[in-house]
Amino acid sequence: MPLRSTVGFLHGLLYKPYGFWVLSPVLIILEILCGFIIIDKVPYTEIDWVAYMQQVSGFINGTLDYDKLEGQTGPCVSRGGMKNYFCIFDPERDSKLDPAAVLYPMFVCNFVGIVISRSLHYQFYVWYFHTIPYLLWCVRRFSTPVKLLILGLIEISWNTYPSTILSSGLLNLCHLALLVGLIMELVPIRLASLHVKKEVVNNSVSTPSKSQPRKKASKKSWTGGKHKQA
Repeated sequence: MPLRSTVGFLHGLLYKPYGFWVLSPVLIILEILCGFIIIDKVPYTEIDWVAYMQQVSGFINGTLDYDKLEGQTGPCVSRGGMKNYFCIFDPERDSKLDPAAVLYPMFVCNFVGIVISRSLHYQFYVWYFHTIPYLLWCVRRFSTPVKLLILGLIEISWNTYPSTILSSGLLNLCHLALLVGLIMELVPIRLASLHVKKEVVNNSVSTPSKSQPRKKASKKSWTGGKHKQA
């Protein structure tokens, strides 16, 4: 009886409709595990993988001439959508984006939402208190004492209970000062322009001509509201 039931179960997995829903996830998981093991343990496969990533890096940097897309195993042989597929696995895919280009618009949008709110409850302070120092130090027009003063006044305003006309007016005044400072600073335009320049530089030096030596390109990045020359 146990043998017959086992045979019946295996027959059902292979020939019955429910077997598809049981075996498919198992086979997919096994294939993924085997793929990782093979890439890690079989040297030739690892070499191919490194070559694919090298070719993808050139493709991402803007090299569209397939004769110039080469890896350690030779020229690129996969065309069309294959490069778009392997771009998903590029280890440097997310490393080229400046964190400030992500944090700044998120923090500013959140701050603007607080500023234009019809009414503010005390728990709203937790929505943006951790972003205020970052935003203040993005405004280079403010000196450090002014930044610390605004930070302290905002803290005092939120810790005044119950709220008064003075505390509410002080909070709105600090919000307005920071908002005007952010508008006059025009950091998003600089960030966008630096990002575009960085991409252009990367594209121009990704595939240097054999007859011309590679030149060092100067890059600028935005960190904490100050420009640094690399």
